[in-house]
Amino acid sequence: AWTLVLEAGGAAPDHAREELCKTYWKPVALFLQSLGLSEPDAEDGAQEIMAQVFGSEGLKPFSREQGRMRHYLKSAARHYFFNHRRDANTRKRGGGAPTLSLD
Repeated sequence: AWTLVLEAGGAAPDHAREELCKTYWKPVALFLQSLGLSEPDAEDGAQEIMAQVFGSEGLKPFSREQGRMRHYLKSAARHYFFNHRRDANTRKRGGGAPTLSLD
């Protein structure tokens, strides 16, 4: 995968990014499902993660010394899941709705 990451930051990035997305999209979606997201939410999450990580500026900070791409994506998926759950709980409690005084 690091060869593709290096290519994605090089002269022909589009092909490499496409290959990285094809390789990792399904495993990320399945991992999000294993954490408890529904299939549609997991697919949306995988899409967001792919766009963020493999987007035009997303690959610049990566280096081989940082470890495996799989571990990075797993961490990104965990962060996405916890943020998604936090946001869902906030909405459930009426997050963003104006409060009314009982006086």
